[in-house]
Amino acid sequence: MDQRSQNTASTSASTPSSEEKRKPSCASKFDALYFCYSPVYQMSQYYRVGELDDCFGKWSELYDCITYGTKLASDVKSESEPTCMWELKDFKTAQRDWDHVF
Repeated sequence: MDQRSQNTASTSASTPSSEEKRKPSCASKFDALYFCYSPVYQMSQYYRVGELDDCFGKWSELYDCITYGTKLASDVKSESEPTCMWELKDFKTAQRDWDHVF
């Protein structure tokens, strides 16, 4: 029994937690889209529904998967000018401060 608890602890430690958000794999969406255009699928759709599938839903799913987590250029707010972290001084003020410190 002790070995079983160790095995379950090691497998639970290796699985990613639900808090981690990773980009989903789009391979399954691409495979579904590829299969949608196959003659086997199209003929089965024609037999069942009476019309061919345009695969628009599969394109939408693939597009959503690819663009997941990316921002469009129109959504990104352009910052005008980043503020400078240095205080620019004229020569006399810089010399006075330098002499004061050193």
